[in-house]
Amino acid sequence: MTPLSKTKWTALYERLSRDDDHYGDSVSIAHQKTYLRRYADDHGYTNCHDYTDDGWSGANFDRPAWKQLIADVEAGKIDTVIAKDMSRVGRDYLQTGFYSEVYFGKQGVHFIAIDSNVDNQRSDSNEFAPILNVFNEMYLHDQSRRVKIGFHAKGKSGKHLSVTPNFGYTHDPKDPQKWFVDPIPADTIRRIFQLAADGMNPHRIAATLREEQRVTPAWYFAQQGKGNRTMGISKKTSPYEWSRGSVMSLLNAREYLGETVNFKTSKDSYKGKRRETAEDQRVTFVGTHEAIIDPATWDKAHETLNRRKVSRPAPITSPWKDKLYCAECGAPMHCVYQTTKLKNGTKQYDSFSCSTHNNAMNSGKVECVKNGFSGIALRALASDAVHAIIQYATEDEAAFLHHLHQTDKPSDAAKQLKKHIAATERRKGELNRLLKKLYEDYALERIPESRYDALSADYENELALVEAQHSEYERQLELLQTESNHADRFLQLVHQYRNQTEFSDQDLLAFIDRVIVHETVRDKDGERTRKIEVHFNFIGSFSVPSNPIQLTPEEEAREAALKHRRIHERNKRKEARLAKECEKGKKRNDN
Repeated sequence: MTPLSKTKWTALYERLSRDDDHYGDSVSIAHQKTYLRRYADDHGYTNCHDYTDDGWSGANFDRPAWKQLIADVEAGKIDTVIAKDMSRVGRDYLQTGFYSEVYFGKQGVHFIAIDSNVDNQRSDSNEFAPILNVFNEMYLHDQSRRVKIGFHAKGKSGKHLSVTPNFGYTHDPKDPQKWFVDPIPADTIRRIFQLAADGMNPHRIAATLREEQRVTPAWYFAQQGKGNRTMGISKKTSPYEWSRGSVMSLLNAREYLGETVNFKTSKDSYKGKRRETAEDQRVTFVGTHEAIIDPATWDKAHETLNRRKVSRPAPITSPWKDKLYCAECGAPMHCVYQTTKLKNGTKQYDSFSCSTHNNAMNSGKVECVKNGFSGIALRALASDAVHAIIQYATEDEAAFLHHLHQTDKPSDAAKQLKKHIAATERRKGELNRLLKKLYEDYALERIPESRYDALSADYENELALVEAQHSEYERQLELLQTESNHADRFLQLVHQYRNQTEFSDQDLLAFIDRVIVHETVRDKDGERTRKIEVHFNFIGSFSVPSNPIQLTPEEEAREAALKHRRIHERNKRKEARLAKECEKGKKRNDN
């Protein structure tokens, strides 16, 4: 018997999906709450907290309230979980059985499914739990088949399959199949198509919508309380966070021409993930509702978008892709291709910028820094670094090896491999304990043979995978820790290229593992400096010792004159740019 007062919670779990509607009030959320509260009061369970998933299927356990319940169990807040029956917990018999028979017991949580007569503290009540779970999943499979048949019949008849109309439409409360134009979002749709027809690309359209502070579809639906569009809204910092993807999804929706397009997505089974279908598998019905966009505007917008795609030259493939990293956030740098028109044609150049910054800018955010770095500057710097280290290692090989062993430290890769090895060791121990416990449960007839076979096969497969990963991590670590081997292999490269004066990209990459790019820093005079870290293959980061360069008075005077000229030209460019911006502002005010 549960004590009359306690500090830990009694979790009352309720779940209802659309498939349960035909049961009536017997499984309604209100009925489940009343039923569970009455049971808790009658049996002395106190400190009750409700966890409710309203409108969520039992096919999987990716439900907000259930995930919160498990998080609270992990935090040690819950010692009792009560549900109306096993089908409320879930209809996947393997996962439901795992929670009811294994997980809750391991966490020291008392689990009760009232109508199913399941109580994990009573051994006699668990005998039929696996059978109940199987029947619940069979029910879900049958319901999925029935829904799929009805879904296809409805879609073939020309009716809308989506519960919530597209952004820009609303439905008649009396007849959900009738769509009417919703004036406020429809104006945003017209604005998007007009901007596209005028030649603006999706990135600039998104930026314009953010400047005009037009509410995104997700925020609009959340304000209207429609569908499940409120998921994740609280994480957004602004209701105007348009992105290229959201603009493109609206530009490609043929519903704005007054058409109904059904079967745009599908999934192989009720457990599978939804995916887009091919164009020939979709069914289109024309004139089912009022159009927001006329065909001429639609064609002009898509003609502009397609023309931009075709006119863009095929990008070159930079061998430095995935070799540069931003020092500020640690993310790899995007490779961007720039085209320059020449008399004899066009030429493409590669440049690099922080991927974190680029991805954030697409959504109107500001994260990290651009950290732009041209491919021309990269090759010059890499060539100088390779020349310097070849010269240093060639002139005095003994000094090079001595300096290498003094400065060499465990690389980030070695540290990461050690973490992976420790993690696989822990997981191997956990899997061996689970297999032993599973066999004990089977030997004591706590679980049926079919369930033992299924779970043991999963654990054995995972154990084999973990052991293979562990061996591979140890092999890689052994290679990294062979310092002398690394030095010998690097010296082989030095001897191979010692007489070479110019290097191709392939030659440079034979020496260079990665390049870390730091943010540009400006001094009080506007002079820019930047730190670049070059990490070599086999030996990692290595700084060639150098003596400070002593300039003659003439050289110092020449450097000062060059600096003065750079400052003067930079100020002239700044003044010209400000004058141009003022002229543009004056023209906008006159208009």
